[in-house]
Amino acid sequence: MYRFNYLLAGAAVAALFVLIFWLGSQFYGKKEDTPSLTIAVSRTPLSAPVYIADELDLFPSSCNHITLNEVIGGVNSFQQVMNGEADFGTVSDSVIAFNAFTRNDFVNLATFVQSDNDVKIIALESSGIYSSDDLINKRVAVVKGSASEYFLTTFLALEGVKLENLKVINESPDKMQQILSEKDADAVVSWEPYGYEIIKSLKGSAKLLPTKNLYTLTFNLIAKQEFVLNRELLTECVMAGLNRAINFISEKPEKAQSILMERLKLEPDFIRWVWNDYIFKLSLNQSLLVTLNNQADWIIENKLSKNQQRPNFKKLLDPGALTSVKPSAISASLQVDN
Repeated sequence: MYRFNYLLAGAAVAALFVLIFWLGSQFYGKKEDTPSLTIAVSRTPLSAPVYIADELDLFPSSCNHITLNEVIGGVNSFQQVMNGEADFGTVSDSVIAFNAFTRNDFVNLATFVQSDNDVKIIALESSGIYSSDDLINKRVAVVKGSASEYFLTTFLALEGVKLENLKVINESPDKMQQILSEKDADAVVSWEPYGYEIIKSLKGSAKLLPTKNLYTLTFNLIAKQEFVLNRELLTECVMAGLNRAINFISEKPEKAQSILMERLKLEPDFIRWVWNDYIFKLSLNQSLLVTLNNQADWIIENKLSKNQQRPNFKKLLDPGALTSVKPSAISASLQVDN
Protein backbone atom coordinates (compact mmCIF):
# COMPACT_ATOMS: atom_id res chain seq x y z
CA MET A 1 0.00 0.00 0.00
CA TYR A 2 2.76 2.38 1.00
CA ARG A 3 4.69 1.41 -2.11
CA PHE A 4 1.63 2.16 -4.26
CA ASN A 5 1.19 5.61 -2.67
CA TYR A 6 4.89 6.29 -3.13
CA LEU A 7 4.70 5.41 -6.81
CA LEU A 8 1.54 7.49 -7.20
CA ALA A 9 3.22 10.51 -5.59
CA GLY A 10 6.27 10.05 -7.79
CA ALA A 11 4.11 9.94 -10.90
CA ALA A 12 2.30 13.10 -9.80
CA VAL A 13 5.60 14.95 -9.32
CA ALA A 14 6.84 13.76 -12.70
CA ALA A 15 3.60 14.89 -14.32
CA LEU A 16 3.97 18.28 -12.65
CA PHE A 17 7.48 18.68 -14.05
CA VAL A 18 6.24 17.74 -17.52
CA LEU A 19 3.44 20.30 -17.23
CA ILE A 20 5.85 23.04 -16.10
CA PHE A 21 8.23 22.19 -18.93
CA TRP A 22 5.38 22.26 -21.47
CA LEU A 23 4.06 25.61 -20.23
CA GLY A 24 7.55 27.05 -20.31
CA SER A 25 8.17 25.85 -23.84
CA GLN A 26 4.85 27.32 -24.91
CA PHE A 27 5.66 30.70 -23.36
CA TYR A 28 9.17 30.96 -24.71
CA GLY A 29 8.21 29.38 -27.99
CA LYS A 30 5.59 32.06 -28.56
CA LYS A 31 8.08 34.77 -27.76
CA GLU A 32 10.55 33.36 -30.27
CA ASP A 33 7.81 32.79 -32.85
CA THR A 34 6.63 36.42 -32.64
CA PRO A 35 7.15 37.67 -36.20
CA SER A 36 9.59 40.50 -36.72
CA LEU A 37 8.12 43.90 -37.48
CA THR A 38 8.77 45.46 -40.86
CA ILE A 39 8.76 49.17 -41.65
CA ALA A 40 8.62 50.29 -45.29
CA VAL A 41 10.89 53.34 -45.25
CA SER A 42 10.84 55.94 -48.00
CA ARG A 43 14.52 56.52 -48.78
CA THR A 44 14.65 60.21 -47.90
CA PRO A 45 16.11 62.30 -45.06
CA LEU A 46 12.51 62.87 -43.96
CA SER A 47 12.60 59.30 -42.64
CA ALA A 48 15.53 60.19 -40.36
CA PRO A 49 13.80 59.18 -37.08
CA VAL A 50 13.26 55.63 -38.40
CA TYR A 51 16.86 55.27 -39.58
CA ILE A 52 18.27 56.67 -36.34
CA ALA A 53 16.04 54.51 -34.13
CA ASP A 54 17.21 51.48 -36.10
CA GLU A 55 20.90 52.45 -36.08
CA LEU A 56 21.04 53.19 -32.34
CA ASP A 57 18.69 50.38 -31.22
CA LEU A 58 16.24 52.93 -29.83
CA PHE A 59 13.22 50.71 -30.42
CA PRO A 60 12.39 49.04 -27.07
CA SER A 61 13.28 45.34 -26.85
CA SER A 62 9.57 44.50 -26.64
CA CYS A 63 9.32 45.42 -30.34
CA ASN A 64 11.14 42.18 -31.08
CA HIS A 65 13.25 42.37 -34.26
CA ILE A 66 12.57 45.26 -36.67
CA THR A 67 13.44 45.11 -40.36
CA LEU A 68 13.54 48.16 -42.63
CA ASN A 69 12.37 47.78 -46.24
CA GLU A 70 13.83 50.76 -48.09
CA VAL A 71 11.74 52.01 -51.02
CA ILE A 72 11.72 54.97 -53.39
CA GLY A 73 8.91 57.30 -52.32
CA GLY A 74 5.91 57.16 -50.02
CA VAL A 75 3.68 55.73 -52.77
CA ASN A 76 5.73 52.51 -52.75
CA SER A 77 5.90 52.55 -48.96
CA PHE A 78 2.10 52.73 -48.77
CA GLN A 79 1.73 49.88 -51.26
CA GLN A 80 4.03 47.63 -49.25
CA VAL A 81 1.88 48.12 -46.15
CA MET A 82 -1.34 47.48 -48.06
CA ASN A 83 0.12 44.39 -49.76
CA GLY A 84 1.23 42.91 -46.43
CA GLU A 85 4.94 43.28 -47.20
CA ALA A 86 5.38 45.70 -44.29
CA ASP A 87 3.59 46.45 -41.03
CA PHE A 88 4.30 50.19 -41.00
CA GLY A 89 5.20 52.74 -43.65
CA THR A 90 6.51 56.30 -43.92
CA VAL A 91 4.41 58.42 -46.28
CA SER A 92 3.64 62.05 -47.06
CA ASP A 93 0.25 63.61 -46.37
CA SER A 94 -0.46 63.64 -50.11
CA VAL A 95 -0.16 59.85 -50.31
CA ILE A 96 -2.70 59.61 -47.47
CA ALA A 97 -5.06 62.05 -49.21
CA PHE A 98 -4.95 60.24 -52.57
CA ASN A 99 -5.42 56.75 -51.12
CA ALA A 100 -8.23 57.77 -48.77
CA PHE A 101 -10.49 58.10 -51.82
CA THR A 102 -10.23 54.39 -52.58
CA ARG A 103 -9.80 52.71 -49.18
CA ASN A 104 -10.28 53.27 -45.46
CA ASP A 105 -8.53 50.23 -43.98
CA PHE A 106 -5.41 52.14 -42.94
CA VAL A 107 -4.63 54.68 -40.22
CA ASN A 108 -2.16 57.50 -39.70
CA LEU A 109 -0.50 56.98 -36.32
CA ALA A 110 1.59 60.15 -36.17
CA THR A 111 3.33 62.90 -38.10
CA PHE A 112 7.04 62.83 -37.27
CA VAL A 113 8.54 65.59 -39.45
CA GLN A 114 7.53 68.59 -41.53
CA SER A 115 9.30 70.78 -44.07
CA ASP A 116 8.30 73.83 -46.09
CA ASN A 117 11.11 73.34 -48.61
CA ASP A 118 11.47 69.62 -49.33
CA VAL A 119 9.58 69.48 -52.63
CA LYS A 120 11.18 71.55 -55.37
CA ILE A 121 10.52 72.58 -58.96
CA ILE A 122 13.66 72.43 -61.08
CA ALA A 123 13.71 73.79 -64.62
CA LEU A 124 16.27 73.80 -67.40
CA GLU A 125 17.96 77.17 -67.76
CA SER A 126 17.28 77.00 -71.49
CA SER A 127 13.53 76.47 -70.94
CA GLY A 128 12.73 80.11 -70.21
CA ILE A 129 10.74 79.10 -67.12
CA TYR A 130 10.74 81.64 -64.28
CA SER A 131 7.17 81.57 -62.97
CA SER A 132 4.07 79.37 -63.07
CA ASP A 133 2.88 81.25 -66.17
CA ASP A 134 5.94 80.07 -68.06
CA LEU A 135 5.00 76.42 -67.51
CA ILE A 136 2.05 76.61 -69.94
CA ASN A 137 2.52 74.04 -72.72
CA LYS A 138 5.79 72.87 -71.13
CA ARG A 139 6.67 69.24 -70.34
CA VAL A 140 6.75 68.82 -66.57
CA ALA A 141 7.57 65.54 -64.82
CA VAL A 142 5.84 64.69 -61.54
CA VAL A 143 5.26 61.63 -59.37
CA LYS A 144 1.51 61.18 -59.73
CA GLY A 145 -0.49 60.53 -56.59
CA SER A 146 2.16 62.13 -54.39
CA ALA A 147 3.19 65.48 -52.89
CA SER A 148 4.94 66.20 -56.20
CA GLU A 149 1.69 66.45 -58.17
CA TYR A 150 -0.13 68.45 -55.48
CA PHE A 151 2.82 70.83 -55.11
CA LEU A 152 2.87 71.58 -58.84
CA THR A 153 -0.84 72.43 -58.83
CA THR A 154 -0.39 74.71 -55.82
CA PHE A 155 2.41 76.55 -57.63
CA LEU A 156 0.32 76.90 -60.79
CA ALA A 157 -2.59 78.33 -58.81
CA LEU A 158 -0.48 81.38 -57.90
CA GLU A 159 -1.18 82.74 -61.38
CA GLY A 160 -4.39 80.87 -62.17
CA VAL A 161 -2.75 78.26 -64.39
CA LYS A 162 -4.48 74.87 -64.64
CA LEU A 163 -2.80 71.47 -64.73
CA GLU A 164 -4.36 70.74 -68.12
CA ASN A 165 -2.42 73.68 -69.59
CA LEU A 166 0.78 71.64 -69.14
CA LYS A 167 2.13 68.44 -70.65
CA VAL A 168 2.42 66.41 -67.46
CA ILE A 169 4.70 63.36 -67.43
CA ASN A 170 4.46 60.69 -64.73
CA GLU A 171 7.94 59.63 -63.63
CA SER A 172 9.59 58.03 -60.60
CA PRO A 173 11.73 60.40 -58.50
CA ASP A 174 14.97 58.52 -59.14
CA LYS A 175 14.52 59.04 -62.91
CA MET A 176 13.97 62.83 -62.72
CA GLN A 177 17.66 63.65 -63.18
CA GLN A 178 17.90 61.55 -66.34
CA ILE A 179 14.72 62.90 -67.92
CA LEU A 180 15.85 66.48 -67.36
CA SER A 181 19.44 65.98 -68.50
CA GLU A 182 18.24 64.29 -71.70
CA LYS A 183 15.80 67.19 -72.21
CA ASP A 184 12.77 64.90 -72.26
CA ALA A 185 11.19 67.38 -69.83
CA ASP A 186 11.46 71.14 -69.39
CA ALA A 187 11.01 70.93 -65.62
CA VAL A 188 10.61 68.33 -62.89
CA VAL A 189 8.93 68.36 -59.48
CA SER A 190 10.61 66.17 -56.89
CA TRP A 191 11.70 65.93 -53.29
CA GLU A 192 15.04 65.53 -51.59
CA PRO A 193 17.62 64.15 -52.03
CA TYR A 194 16.73 64.15 -55.73
CA GLY A 195 16.44 67.94 -55.96
CA TYR A 196 19.97 68.40 -54.69
CA GLU A 197 21.33 65.66 -56.95
CA ILE A 198 19.74 67.20 -60.05
CA ILE A 199 21.08 70.69 -59.33
CA LYS A 200 24.54 69.29 -58.63
CA SER A 201 24.73 66.99 -61.66
CA LEU A 202 23.37 69.54 -64.16
CA LYS A 203 25.49 72.31 -62.65
CA GLY A 204 24.61 75.61 -64.31
CA SER A 205 22.09 74.17 -66.77
CA ALA A 206 19.27 73.76 -64.21
CA LYS A 207 17.74 76.13 -61.68
CA LEU A 208 15.37 76.10 -58.72
CA LEU A 209 12.12 78.03 -58.96
CA PRO A 210 11.24 80.11 -55.86
CA THR A 211 8.82 77.86 -53.96
CA LYS A 212 9.94 77.89 -50.30
CA ASN A 213 7.01 78.28 -47.85
CA LEU A 214 4.52 77.42 -50.60
CA TYR A 215 3.51 74.12 -49.01
CA THR A 216 4.44 72.39 -45.76
CA LEU A 217 4.91 68.70 -46.38
CA THR A 218 4.56 66.22 -43.53
CA PHE A 219 5.84 62.67 -43.24
CA ASN A 220 3.72 60.22 -41.31
CA LEU A 221 3.70 56.69 -39.91
CA ILE A 222 0.86 54.58 -41.29
CA ALA A 223 -0.32 51.01 -40.75
CA LYS A 224 -3.30 48.82 -41.55
CA GLN A 225 -6.18 49.41 -39.17
CA GLU A 226 -6.52 45.70 -38.41
CA PHE A 227 -2.82 45.40 -37.53
CA VAL A 228 -3.01 48.28 -35.04
CA LEU A 229 -6.11 46.78 -33.38
CA ASN A 230 -4.42 43.39 -32.97
CA ARG A 231 -0.91 44.61 -32.14
CA GLU A 232 -1.52 47.57 -29.86
CA LEU A 233 1.57 47.08 -27.68
CA LEU A 234 3.86 46.57 -30.68
CA THR A 235 2.51 49.74 -32.26
CA GLU A 236 3.23 51.67 -29.06
CA CYS A 237 6.69 50.13 -29.04
CA VAL A 238 7.49 51.49 -32.52
CA MET A 239 6.12 54.89 -31.53
CA ALA A 240 8.37 54.91 -28.46
CA GLY A 241 11.37 54.23 -30.68
CA LEU A 242 10.52 57.16 -32.95
CA ASN A 243 10.08 59.41 -29.92
CA ARG A 244 13.52 58.43 -28.62
CA ALA A 245 15.04 59.06 -32.05
CA ILE A 246 13.48 62.52 -32.31
CA ASN A 247 14.82 63.39 -28.86
CA PHE A 248 18.25 62.22 -30.02
CA ILE A 249 18.03 64.41 -33.14
CA SER A 250 17.22 67.40 -30.94
CA GLU A 251 20.00 66.71 -28.44
CA LYS A 252 22.73 65.59 -30.85
CA PRO A 253 21.94 66.98 -34.32
CA GLU A 254 25.47 66.56 -35.67
CA LYS A 255 25.59 62.89 -34.69
CA ALA A 256 22.11 62.39 -36.17
CA GLN A 257 23.26 63.97 -39.43
CA SER A 258 26.32 61.73 -39.48
CA ILE A 259 24.16 58.61 -39.09
CA LEU A 260 21.86 59.76 -41.88
CA MET A 261 24.78 60.49 -44.21
CA GLU A 262 26.12 56.99 -43.62
CA ARG A 263 22.78 55.20 -44.01
CA LEU A 264 21.69 57.08 -47.15
CA LYS A 265 25.18 57.68 -48.57
CA LEU A 266 24.66 61.44 -48.52
CA GLU A 267 27.20 64.22 -48.85
CA PRO A 268 27.81 66.75 -46.03
CA ASP A 269 26.90 69.54 -48.46
CA PHE A 270 23.50 67.98 -49.02
CA ILE A 271 22.77 67.72 -45.30
CA ARG A 272 23.64 71.41 -44.92
CA TRP A 273 21.35 72.10 -47.89
CA VAL A 274 18.24 70.58 -46.26
CA TRP A 275 18.67 70.17 -42.51
CA ASN A 276 17.42 73.58 -41.37
CA ASP A 277 14.20 73.06 -43.33
CA TYR A 278 13.22 70.03 -41.22
CA ILE A 279 11.22 70.13 -37.99
CA PHE A 280 11.27 66.73 -36.31
CA LYS A 281 8.47 66.22 -33.78
CA LEU A 282 5.67 63.77 -33.10
CA SER A 283 2.18 65.16 -33.58
CA LEU A 284 -1.40 64.57 -34.66
CA ASN A 285 -3.11 67.91 -34.97
CA GLN A 286 -5.79 69.98 -36.62
CA SER A 287 -3.42 71.48 -39.19
CA LEU A 288 -2.87 68.00 -40.63
CA LEU A 289 -6.62 67.62 -41.08
CA VAL A 290 -6.78 71.02 -42.80
CA THR A 291 -3.98 69.98 -45.17
CA LEU A 292 -5.65 66.66 -45.98
CA ASN A 293 -9.03 68.31 -46.58
CA ASN A 294 -7.45 70.93 -48.86
CA GLN A 295 -5.77 68.21 -50.88
CA ALA A 296 -9.00 66.23 -51.07
CA ASP A 297 -10.83 69.28 -52.43
CA TRP A 298 -8.07 69.67 -55.01
CA ILE A 299 -8.34 66.00 -56.02
CA ILE A 300 -12.11 66.35 -56.44
CA GLU A 301 -11.85 69.64 -58.34
CA ASN A 302 -9.31 68.19 -60.77
CA LYS A 303 -11.26 64.92 -61.11
CA LEU A 304 -8.22 62.86 -60.09
CA SER A 305 -10.47 60.31 -58.39
CA LYS A 306 -13.66 58.60 -59.54
CA ASN A 307 -14.94 59.02 -55.99
CA GLN A 308 -16.09 62.64 -55.75
CA GLN A 309 -16.86 62.61 -52.03
CA ARG A 310 -14.32 64.00 -49.58
CA PRO A 311 -13.04 61.26 -47.21
CA ASN A 312 -13.49 61.59 -43.45
CA PHE A 313 -9.81 61.98 -42.59
CA LYS A 314 -10.47 62.25 -38.87
CA LYS A 315 -11.49 58.58 -38.89
CA LEU A 316 -8.12 57.73 -40.44
CA LEU A 317 -6.17 59.27 -37.55
CA ASP A 318 -5.46 56.84 -34.72
CA PRO A 319 -3.99 58.66 -31.71
CA GLY A 320 -3.83 55.54 -29.51
CA ALA A 321 -0.10 54.76 -29.68
CA LEU A 322 0.90 58.42 -29.62
CA THR A 323 -1.32 59.01 -26.58
CA SER A 324 0.57 56.31 -24.70
CA VAL A 325 3.99 57.66 -25.65
CA LYS A 326 3.49 61.42 -25.81
CA PRO A 327 -0.06 62.60 -25.04
CA SER A 328 0.89 66.29 -25.32
CA ALA A 329 1.57 65.76 -29.05
CA ILE A 330 -2.14 65.36 -29.84
CA SER A 331 -4.59 68.19 -30.48
CA ALA A 332 -7.40 68.38 -27.94
CA SER A 333 -9.98 67.83 -30.69
CA LEU A 334 -8.37 64.49 -31.55
CA GLN A 335 -7.97 63.23 -28.01
CA VAL A 336 -11.63 62.47 -27.65
CA ASP A 337 -13.42 60.51 -30.32
CA ASN A 338 -11.57 59.93 -33.55
